[in-house]
Amino acid sequence: MSSSLGVSMWSLGWQQMDVTETVRSWYWRGSDERLRLLVDCSGCGGWAGPALGAAGRHDDPRRPFLVVYTEPAAGRRVRRRALDCSGATGGQCCKQRFYVSFKRLGWDDWVIAPRGYYANYCRGDCSTHRTPDTFLNHYTHVIEEYRKIDRLAGLQPCCAPLRFSSTSLIYYGPDMNIIKRDLPKMVVEECGCP
Repeated sequence: MSSSLGVSMWSLGWQQMDVTETVRSWYWRGSDERLRLLVDCSGCGGWAGPALGAAGRHDDPRRPFLVVYTEPAAGRRVRRRALDCSGATGGQCCKQRFYVSFKRLGWDDWVIAPRGYYANYCRGDCSTHRTPDTFLNHYTHVIEEYRKIDRLAGLQPCCAPLRFSSTSLIYYGPDMNIIKRDLPKMVVEECGCP
């Protein structure tokens, strides 16, 4: 056991445990063994019982739950359209990391977790010379060729999101019940010039 926290059944409220160093150590060891979290409630008697996922009742706002904060690992290789703006040159199209704070939005009174998330956005120029294999489809390639010979004056290709991912949100519902929902297309993962 790398980290442990003993909690008295008589202590009320939130219990917090930082396992950052344990997870970091596990990650850097490169072990094939899975990282596991064990919650042992031996000695709880009838005072507590597990409520996992949808199997538990969600109508008790005092029902305990576990919140785990993580940060995405930095990618080890840069894909053509997944270029982060920190590595972009000459104003080319890239993904800009952008953190959205729920407290700053005034949503911290109903959003329980996370405190915020990296939504990201796309920025940069798409008017640089492109090879045919960099276009998302043939239509875009043909339109770009017309744009270059001034047949479509004023038309500029846009640096735009190409791929999104979801994010999970834990929040208080209308009846103060706790809801966990995965919201699609909340994080820009890849930008490009379609």
